[in-house]
Amino acid sequence: MAWSAYVDNLCQYPNVAKAALLGHDGSVWAQSAGLNITEGPIWAPQFGPKLLSTGVTLGGEKFFVVKGETDVVCGKKGNVSLSIFKTGQCLVLGIGKEGSQPPELNNDVEAVAKYLMDQGY
Repeated sequence: MAWSAYVDNLCQYPNVAKAALLGHDGSVWAQSAGLNITEGPIWAPQFGPKLLSTGVTLGGEKFFVVKGETDVVCGKKGNVSLSIFKTGQCLVLGIGKEGSQPPELNNDVEAVAKYLMDQGY
């Protein structure tokens, strides 16, 4: 499976600047140019409400988590939004274009996550 194709596809959505697919253990399956996740995020196995207090760091950038649920985490860093959806086997992550609205970013990332879930991932 060429995971980079899913990341490239997600980056074609109008509100997504960068994207990645991560394993539940934090392993990096694929990431877009400029994201620079060099090793699996230590927060990935703790996905969900616990991230409300710790935030999420990706490629050296820390995002404050404003919504932490079992299957979705949303964050902000200044004028940039973060959306992460959990599927059966991976985390689908999108970082929004500067000024994009969080609900629009969530819709874009969720679309790819739902597709992967429908495919058994």
